[in-house]
Amino acid sequence: MDASSKCDHYSKFKTIFEPEKYLQLVPPKIYKMILKFRTCNHKLPIEISRYANIDRHLRTCQHCNMNRLGDEYHYLFQCTHPDIVAARILCLPCYYRDNVNVDKFDYLVQYLNNEKFIYSISKFIFIIFKVVH
Repeated sequence: MDASSKCDHYSKFKTIFEPEKYLQLVPPKIYKMILKFRTCNHKLPIEISRYANIDRHLRTCQHCNMNRLGDEYHYLFQCTHPDIVAARILCLPCYYRDNVNVDKFDYLVQYLNNEKFIYSISKFIFIIFKVVH
C-alpha cells in the first residue's frame, strides 16, 4: 500500500484493521456513499483520470477555477462550485469549514462514530458525486 499513490488517501486514516463503527450505526444506503469515498470507488478526477494515464498533478477539478488536484480533500474543503459550497455549509460543522488542514480531513474520515454526523457526511458526499458525475 505504501508504494501505490492510489492508496495514499486510504492508508492515511485506516491504521487499525477492524470493521468501521459507522457500518453498524446506519443503513447500507447511507454508509455506501462513505465507503465509496473512502475506498476511492468514485469518479473524482484523481481516480477517473488515472485510468486515462493522466499524470497525477494534472488530475484537476473541472468544477471550479482553483486549478487544484481533484481529490477527496479538495471536494470536501476547497472546491468553490456553488452546490458543493452550499452542501459544505449545510453538512459540515464549522470546525471542519474553518482553517481547514490535513489533520481535520484525517479526523473527519477516521472518526465517523456519531449517527447524525454520518448521515450529514453521507449527504455531503452524495452531493459531491452528483456534481462531479
